Amino acid sequence: MAQQNISTIGIVGSGKMGKSLFNYLTKYNYSIIWICRSNHVENKNKYERKLARYKNSGALPNEEYEFKTANTIITDNHEQLTKCDIVIETITENTDYKNTLFDNIYPFLNPFCILTSNSSSIIPDNFNLMVNVKRRFAGLHFFFPAETNSIAELIPTKHTSKKTIKSLQVFCKSINKYVFTQNYKTAFFVNRFFLEIQAGLFNYCQKHNIGFDTADMLIKEHLFPVGIFEMMDEIGPETLLYSINNYKKQGATLNETKPLTNFLNQKPSRQLVVSSQSRVYSGAVGSRQLAVGSRQSAVEKQDCILKFVNNLFYKTAEHFIETQGITEDELLLIISEYTKSEYNPLYLQKS
Repeated sequence: MAQQNISTIGIVGSGKMGKSLFNYLTKYNYSIIWICRSNHVENKNKYERKLARYKNSGALPNEEYEFKTANTIITDNHEQLTKCDIVIETITENTDYKNTLFDNIYPFLNPFCILTSNSSSIIPDNFNLMVNVKRRFAGLHFFFPAETNSIAELIPTKHTSKKTIKSLQVFCKSINKYVFTQNYKTAFFVNRFFLEIQAGLFNYCQKHNIGFDTADMLIKEHLFPVGIFEMMDEIGPETLLYSINNYKKQGATLNETKPLTNFLNQKPSRQLVVSSQSRVYSGAVGSRQLAVGSRQSAVEKQDCILKFVNNLFYKTAEHFIETQGITEDELLLIISEYTKSEYNPLYLQKS
């Protein structure tokens, strides 16, 4: 079945994900319409200055500069979406907010436009859309930051047409994203995989009185360059809580996430408290905890933490390969994207 031609992309939302996706997609030869309801003038001026800088430095050829200038619109006007072949919603992770947005923008979409949600936890069928809209609607979850993450999740509704699915798969390929097409049971398995890792390490640190910054420090020094708590800090407690609750509503089995949920709920402002040296959760014993006692005991404690992390990745990977219909190679791709390295917990266990 032939896919729908996509030449103009609409992005709705000017938060972290919306900005990241805009920055990424402007590298490709698509027309972009970015809807920013609160700060479109600032974003427009900033983008124009960046283009001019690149052009003046010789990094951007005149022809490409003219194309991007003529085919990139940053506005607060939903009516501009009439030109789009695909619209990607990127607003905050809240079902009611997204439903309201869909109601507001739907009248401006052309009859052939594909509508997608970048939600990381809301099943597409759960949105209040008419059946005829759901035929051209799907979840299309890009991972933050879009500029450096090469994977995406495609979650069709029960009504999404085969043509729409094919069009989205081809679109993702055209922007160099490896897309995982999922169903209701496997939806958001990438996030659920890492939530198991995050919750498992959280519980271990609490049980053994280990600072979150300490664990991240050891991981970054010995395993891979991204801290597990650092990544949680990037996601934010509100999104984590909302996602955990949504996964549970979908019937997902989340092992031992209650302590983490309780901890996140206890944060009065629901904002992360970060250290001055690295963006990690505070609240447990600090980074000098492992230095207490003899040098040998400190080394042993470090080894125990690293061994636990390796085992946690291995056991979680084995479980997801068995239950989620994912291959070892695909899972290793996901882990490499998350860790920004060639970290391979399966090889470590087998070797």
